[in-house]
Amino acid sequence: MIERSPTFQPDKVRVSIFERIVPFFGFVVAALGSGFGSWYLYSFIAKRLVDRSLGIEMLGHHVIGSTTIALISLYVSTFLIFIGIIISATRLCTACSKASPLGVSHLVFGILSLAPAAMLWFGATFIIGIYDPVNPSGEFGFARKSRDFSLTAMIVAPIAAFLIAIWALIPFRSIPGRRYGPLVSLLLVEALFLIAVVLYQWRLLWLLENVKT
Repeated sequence: MIERSPTFQPDKVRVSIFERIVPFFGFVVAALGSGFGSWYLYSFIAKRLVDRSLGIEMLGHHVIGSTTIALISLYVSTFLIFIGIIISATRLCTACSKASPLGVSHLVFGILSLAPAAMLWFGATFIIGIYDPVNPSGEFGFARKSRDFSLTAMIVAPIAAFLIAIWALIPFRSIPGRRYGPLVSLLLVEALFLIAVVLYQWRLLWLLENVKT
């Protein structure tokens, strides 16, 4: 009878929480910031649907405010993700006693954290057309759709932030060794956040130029 020598399995070690918590904190900031911006916009639209005396000047103030809040949170998040990229790259070049996290988790939760910002973007898109100097749309014609998108973002934001925070703090264990997945995933997520920053910055500049508050 042939005896097989047991396959060597390295002991699992704890996954580095520091490598997770920095970019994941950025994800939380993005989700909550966009959620707060959505609430700022939703609060006015809900009042406007009841009280028609509220004019487009106040609407412009709230659209600019909600866009600014989301943009600031995206800037902070982008910076924190960049710090996470530096940490991940440094761990690849140095000997570490702890394992690296799964790269796919960075990608999944990074995209999830951008969901409220995307919903706020589309929600505001339905109503800012009234300020278009070339082809203005009907006043408050899509207010209910904008309200619904903002409300959805308000609901999704805290749920996403909670899931991201829980995942970042769970003490996972994994096989030690260098992994390129986290770095690649963070680079992809950083690219997505930079696109979001550019879009929101462009919209804010457009609003400041065309909206009179």
